Formats: sequence, structure tokens, C-alpha cells
Amino acid sequence: MDIHAASSKSAATYPEAVFSTPLGSLYNIDCLDFMKSQESNKYDLIFADPPFNLDKKYPSGIDDALKEREYILWCKKWLIECERLLKDGGSIFVMNLPKWNTYISNILNENLIFRNWICCSMKYSLPIKGRLYPAHYSLLYYTKHHASKTFDPDRLPMEVCPHCHGDLRDYGGYKNKMNPSGITLSDVWTDLSPVRHKKYKKRKDANELPVKLLDRVIEMASKENDLVFDPFGGAGTTYVVAEMKGRRWEGTEIGPCDVIVDRFRALENEREDLDKLRKRYNKLFPDQTMRARLKKNLWTDRKFEQESNGSQESNFLKRLSVFEGDDGDLKVSTQNPTEKEPSGWREPDASRIYEIHIFDTTAEAEWFDLGLSTANAGDVSSRVSVIEGRGVVLVEFLEPFEDKKGGWFDHRQTPDE
Repeated sequence: MDIHAASSKSAATYPEAVFSTPLGSLYNIDCLDFMKSQESNKYDLIFADPPFNLDKKYPSGIDDALKEREYILWCKKWLIECERLLKDGGSIFVMNLPKWNTYISNILNENLIFRNWICCSMKYSLPIKGRLYPAHYSLLYYTKHHASKTFDPDRLPMEVCPHCHGDLRDYGGYKNKMNPSGITLSDVWTDLSPVRHKKYKKRKDANELPVKLLDRVIEMASKENDLVFDPFGGAGTTYVVAEMKGRRWEGTEIGPCDVIVDRFRALENEREDLDKLRKRYNKLFPDQTMRARLKKNLWTDRKFEQESNGSQESNFLKRLSVFEGDDGDLKVSTQNPTEKEPSGWREPDASRIYEIHIFDTTAEAEWFDLGLSTANAGDVSSRVSVIEGRGVVLVEFLEPFEDKKGGWFDHRQTPDE
């Protein structure tokens, strides 16, 4: 089947957007009518989360209780249009119940390349008599013609006990071989939670996908300024995440669009949540977990890196000075102290690690090992606390205590991130 011939209409009948930003546009229209008006090979990434035919009542008044054959034929219509609109090397993700995605997969197999059947763990319903407990949705991942032109999945942090921060599984003798950038993303996503709390849920009468899911998909299969399309707007999660991540976007919603527009008006709140989420990725241990494990003398990728280098003493500065500057702020110096700077010098032993946790004006945090070139540029001025764990000294920029005016001191409570 020639998917490029599936629609002969031109973009001359381009509909008018009901909402736009510099990056994207939303159209209050049936997705099929919109897609038939668009030129072929347009989108870099398509994400589709259609109604599941579960007889739900939507504000749009659509029929969500079609006969099985009718539902599959309807899905085939918009899927063929999605195939036509997708660029060569582009990616499409389709979210649905496993039952429906078995049929959808057969349709996509005709013209696209199968990449993954992703299991998204989301426990919405009660157990059903005579069946296994339904505990996941299916997310199909396909590309057009050849391998995806963009494939850059996040790496995830290692799962640890939320209370003691210890291991949840035994990695045996392979701990030292684990990638410090994190765990490879698999096709089973167990870290997703349904959006249920009224504080986060945007639509009262329909399910809503979490920001974490769309962030993962858009990060993996697109780059900044790529064009993303979602034919089933719903609560607008795809559009909001695309906007925050610097992707261009287009979308349709057949029902009321007020919920989506309202989300964009409060975008900064969503941006803060996304920033917190992304700080956990692409590292084996998030900062808070790393500090807790270091204090408890649990293994970390940093310890293995130091051991492999042979000598900790040669990889880190031997001395660190904390002093009070003329402006009253506490400061950390990686250079020799002057007469105006009370030194507070301390000779560390070879088993200690010295690090600075820097918070800049935008509250972005980075770790610097003092033995590396990135931290040897000279004085670093800010307020500090020095935390000493078991065999580890951590230096963090925090509000100083009134009775701690420079020099070395201990603060044994782990600060909140």
C-alpha cells in the first residue's frame, strides 16, 4: 500500500488554530479532517493516545463504545494518515490497551519498522475474575523505513531503598562495571504512576498521562526544534512537554480545549516539576542518594573510579580551606591562603574525598571533584557548610550557622535538595 497516496488534499485548506505559541499550534477539529489537510512527510515524531473504546463519556460526545470491527477500522484510518505524515526516519508511539495494540501493530507492520513493545506499568482498575490482573498499558514504538534518525534515551538511576538508600538487588561482582551515567532504559517502564491527585490532574472525567512518560518519549526520539504531532490532545500533556523541551508541536482535540490552554498559562509550575524530574536522570545515583550512600559508606560508582585510578591521594587536592571573606560570607579556596584569609587548613588522609556542591543563581546543582580541572580555577565564593560522613568530607554551599564562622566543622544532617 502506498501511504503517500492516502490523502490527495493539499495544505490549502489548513484550519485555523484555537491556540498558538511561538513553538506550536492547537486545532479544535477532528484529527482525521486535520491530517487530510496536511502535506506528507511533515512530522519528526508522532505520539498517539486514542480513546480506548471503554464506553467512557467524553466532553466531545464521541462514541467510545464502538463494535470491535468499527473501532479497528477507525484506528486504521488515522494510523494510515500518521504513516503518511511521518518523515523518513521519524518515530511514532501509540498508547493503548494491549488488546487493541495487537491489532494496531498489524496495521503498522505493513509500512513501518517495529522497534519495541513497551510495557508501561499503570494500575488503574480492580482485578477481573477469570483474568490476570491488568497492570500495564502497551506503548508501541515504530519508525518509518529505517532506523530512527534520533534515538537518545535517558539512562535511569539505580533503584535503592527509599528509607536506608541500600541496594534493592544484588549486583554481585559487577558493581564496578556499572555505567556511572545510569541504568540502560528497558522496554518495561515500572516507574510511571497514573495522574490521580487533584493537585496534578487536569481533566476530572478522563485518564491523563504523566509528564514523565511524554518527557521520556520526546527526549528519546526527537531533538530541539523537531516537529511533534499528537492527534488526540486530551489534557495537552504532549504539547506542554514539547513546549518545555524546545520542540515545535502541532495537535488536535475534538472536544473542549480550555484545559489545554489553561495548562500553558501555568507553564512555569510544570517547568519546575520537569526540571526536578530531569535532575535524576543520566546518573547512577541522584545527588541526594549519593550523599546518603557516601555517609553510610555504601558503594558508589565514584569509589570504584577512585580505586581503579590506583591512588586516591593523587587524584584529589590534599588541602582545602574554608574561611570568612570581607563581605561576611563563608568561602572555599582551592589555593594557598593569604594573611587576610584565616586558613583553617586541614591535612586529609588518603581515604577521604573532597567535593563541592555548587548552587548557582538558577538553583542548578553540579558536583565538582576538587582534584579535577573544573574545580581548580581558583576561589569559589558562596556560603558553605562542610559535611563529614564516614571517611568522606563533602563541602556544600548552604546557609551558614551563626556559630560556624569559617574553618572546618561538621554538620551531620543531610540537607534537603
